Amino acid sequence: MTRAPRWALGATAALLAALPAAGAEPLVLSLSRASSQLQGLTDTQLYRTFASQLTAELQQLEPQGRLGSGSPLGVELRAAPISAGQAKRPGATVRFTLTLTAEGERPRSLYFEQKARGIGLLGARVLAKATVEAALALRRGAAPQRPISLDAPPAAEEPLMRASRTATAPKIDGRIDDAQWQQAPAFTRFVENLPDTGATPTQTTEVRLLYDDHALYVGIICFDTQPELIDRQLGQRDTFPPSDLVELAIDSALDRRTAYAFSINAAGTLTDGLVYADINTTETFDAVWEGEAADRPDGWSAELEIPLSILRFPAAAEQRWGIHVRRTVSRTHQVFESRLIPPADNAFVSQFGLLGGVTALAPAHSLEVVPYLAARVGWQALQLEPSLDLGVDLRTSLLSDLTLNLTVNPDFGQVEADELVLNLTNFELQFPEKRPFFNQGLELFAPVGSEYGSTHQLFYSRRIGLEAPILAAAKLTGTLVSGLQVGVLDAVVMGAADPSKARLAEGDPGASEGAQTDAPDRRVMFHPSRPLHLGLNSQLPAERPTPMNFLAAVVRADATAAFSLGATFASATPLAARCGPADFATPAAYLAADCRSSGGEVLSLDWNLRSEGRDWVFLGALDASRREGGPLTEVLADGTRMHPSDLGHGGWFKAGKYGGEGLRFSLDGDWASQRLDLNPTGFLSTQNEGRLSGSVALYYTQGLGLLRELQVGLSASTAWSTDGRWTPRGNTFGLDASVTLPSYWHLSLNGTFEMPQFDLREIYGAGIPFERRMTGIAYLSARSDPNRAVVVEARATGSYAPAGPVPAQLGWGAGGTLVVRPHSRIETRLEGSWANAPNGARWVSALPDADALDPSRAHQLFGQQDSETLSVTLRQSVALTPRLTLTAYGQLFLAYARYPRFFSAGAAEGERIELEQLQPTTVAANHDFREASLAFSAVLRWEYRLGSSLFLVYSHSSSEPRLAPTEAPAANLSPVRLWGGPSSDAVSLKWTLWLGT
Repeated sequence: MTRAPRWALGATAALLAALPAAGAEPLVLSLSRASSQLQGLTDTQLYRTFASQLTAELQQLEPQGRLGSGSPLGVELRAAPISAGQAKRPGATVRFTLTLTAEGERPRSLYFEQKARGIGLLGARVLAKATVEAALALRRGAAPQRPISLDAPPAAEEPLMRASRTATAPKIDGRIDDAQWQQAPAFTRFVENLPDTGATPTQTTEVRLLYDDHALYVGIICFDTQPELIDRQLGQRDTFPPSDLVELAIDSALDRRTAYAFSINAAGTLTDGLVYADINTTETFDAVWEGEAADRPDGWSAELEIPLSILRFPAAAEQRWGIHVRRTVSRTHQVFESRLIPPADNAFVSQFGLLGGVTALAPAHSLEVVPYLAARVGWQALQLEPSLDLGVDLRTSLLSDLTLNLTVNPDFGQVEADELVLNLTNFELQFPEKRPFFNQGLELFAPVGSEYGSTHQLFYSRRIGLEAPILAAAKLTGTLVSGLQVGVLDAVVMGAADPSKARLAEGDPGASEGAQTDAPDRRVMFHPSRPLHLGLNSQLPAERPTPMNFLAAVVRADATAAFSLGATFASATPLAARCGPADFATPAAYLAADCRSSGGEVLSLDWNLRSEGRDWVFLGALDASRREGGPLTEVLADGTRMHPSDLGHGGWFKAGKYGGEGLRFSLDGDWASQRLDLNPTGFLSTQNEGRLSGSVALYYTQGLGLLRELQVGLSASTAWSTDGRWTPRGNTFGLDASVTLPSYWHLSLNGTFEMPQFDLREIYGAGIPFERRMTGIAYLSARSDPNRAVVVEARATGSYAPAGPVPAQLGWGAGGTLVVRPHSRIETRLEGSWANAPNGARWVSALPDADALDPSRAHQLFGQQDSETLSVTLRQSVALTPRLTLTAYGQLFLAYARYPRFFSAGAAEGERIELEQLQPTTVAANHDFREASLAFSAVLRWEYRLGSSLFLVYSHSSSEPRLAPTEAPAANLSPVRLWGGPSSDAVSLKWTLWLGT
């Protein structure tokens, strides 16, 4: 007999507990026939699948001695006929009739509904479990059960939940003891998603919904048989620690793609987020709503008040909203859902049930104004530097589903700084966006298919405000008509320079870097380019920032339920030259310098084709770029010469099976021409590259044997230059494997093997491909149960590179994370990493001498680069109340790189330098370097009224002092010199006031 899968054991154990005592009549089931008429599924297939699963269930009972040769129970399974055309319709369901008969007793029948496309292994498993459970109940003489729904949504006409209109809003205190709640029907038909998919929940959950013309009110009771074990860990707003919690997601536009998510845990911590493109989740969505949690002797409860102005919905006599409720029990890792969406599905919002009963609602038009005042006092070398900023944020709804956001002189002083890293690659690093204004609605500007990773990003919001402060920005996002989403963002950046500091002008021999007056300019002056900032001139940069206008626009249309088309346009337009005559000592120096500012424009057309269940995906985009202004010639890292108005093109695609249990596979490709330039507004790590990659993997998210989860995948990729020379840019092979053990320990292993490749960017600007050596890298990690009071994670890396010309080298690295929650209000997270990385031969500089016979063959200097890094990061969180929190962040970062050997080789532009061409050489200069930095910040946040906050921020940064020209950097990780280096400190107080209608 076939053994049942691991995830079935939990449900079977519960059934065993319900068996009659020893000596009672044994349980025997005998199958009758099954009939169906479904697309691609014959009667025999349905019968065999169901019979196999039922046999597996019975197999689990046999070792307990519960089976015998007693009077059998007859089982007959019938499915209501459905045509192939009906089965293709979204949400199409099949009605099953399951009849059990016993000798001398009347038949007992149960009714089930199942999605037409889901009649397979999962559906048969759930039916088999229900059959055994019903048979046991029948043996005990239990009454017939009422009809139930398995994992499929009911038909569109049958709402999953219903809301009731209320004349009086309930008091939001988490207790659900107001009389209004009694008029709302209770929903309790939850199903377990994890760890035993499809099982009947062991804990009861009750949901009630009310509404009026102002808000939707949600009351949830989480009954718990062991209330003393409920995890009530308190956290800061929008950051959930592991805890018991409930999540509500609402697709108010019923586009089956986008949903607003609201969550509250048993301690009252609130988070919100947005689900877009069906499965993508972002927690950067922020809204003003209210929620409270309360203890009960039989569990805990929560009340939510969600203003209708947050939700986008059309005008209609009766609203049709998608809704999904999920409950997590932290100590058991159980997840209960209002509708089963299996974890392996590549779909989420499209599977929501319907919320009914919401009538006579007009779309809410809202206006939110949030002014702020920020005072800052910084000091370095005992010199105080005060400043004051004033700004405002505005949000209003223009149409029922179109929202305008506006910010003037935004301040992000409370945002955590980026992590310090040592980047020894020749690629730019990409950092996450943390600024609230840009995070709101950012999902619309994300590349299509960003959930699978995208190499071409046309809009990268971190470009805005990178070199100049943001004066103002506006953003329009929403849905014009059903199935048509639009987003437009425009931002203007500009700033002032310290009038007492001289600019280092290219081509001006009379200018000197950092030249300035003897004393800092402590005057307070009004600068039209920064009208809402008040501070000392000495705080301004020495070089005047270039004013720029950034524009991004996107439109996406749903051609069908499974096919969408989109277009994205972005531009960075200089508003002034980067320098002028006043910046130079002489007119000749100004004419010799090229002061034109550079920008760019990009355009992309994308498509997204999905199967009905979203498991199969084919998506991609075609890109084009145009360079605007800038120097007459600018040389890129790979030697490509860019000129004003240069055009570039590119594109990418992804295709494959990205969902479902078992086998998954994908084929990806991308192309970037020599002059494709997305970086003025977006992010492209490298141009002049074509790449083709593929992967095949096995996913068992519902367990395999004793494992709770297993994923194993193989991947391979090959890359080449697109400049017509077809220079090989790398062949890579990878292995990824991860398992989750019964104890919820998670283990992962990753291996990468890189064949020798030619790097076009290593010898910066020369256009000379340089051969990089073969490398093998392995990564291993282990993490304990994340829901415990103490969590440990350990990581280790190892690498090997064969000799030539650098000796064979081994690299090592280790890291770990320790999370301690000694109290329900305190969390301490300590992270550390160390790496000793031999990087092989790296380019150092061009040598002044050239080949006497061929002057075009420039000599290049290379060095054996060995680096070592150490990073220690502390994150501390203290939540005094859900609205009063203190967070602290500190990082000590130490790194050095040394060059024990040097080599040289000569080549002309376009020629390759292979490793065997490198010849040992000596140099007099010391090219070693090191970094040592310390960063610390602490933020006290108090939400003193709904939507209004007060922030008190302290920040500190310090680094090692500059070395003397004759001093060699220490090749160690000692932070001794750090304490005597330059440092800066600042204290900021920021006040915001939310005014909304």
